[in-house]
Amino acid sequence: MRKFQFTLETLERAKEAEREQQEAELARTQKALDTLLDQMARLKAGLTDHQRELGRQMDRGLSGMKACVYDNYATYLRETMEQLNKRIAQATA
Repeated sequence: MRKFQFTLETLERAKEAEREQQEAELARTQKALDTLLDQMARLKAGLTDHQRELGRQMDRGLSGMKACVYDNYATYLRETMEQLNKRIAQATA
């Protein structure tokens, strides 16, 4: 009769499957984070462009109504960036 020999092959396969699952989850999380960071970069560029345009308009003379519109849009961009920062913090936690 052949002697029983215990191998760790089953445990090794289970650990390998768990590692692959964790790597896939990490890849999904990294992709989501990259998307959020890309959105943030676009918002920052948009805010910079908006502020530059506001400066040009102010040099030419700006009505109160247009100044209000520019301010409202800048506020919207800042609030959106703040919400995005919270989502980024959650994704990195």
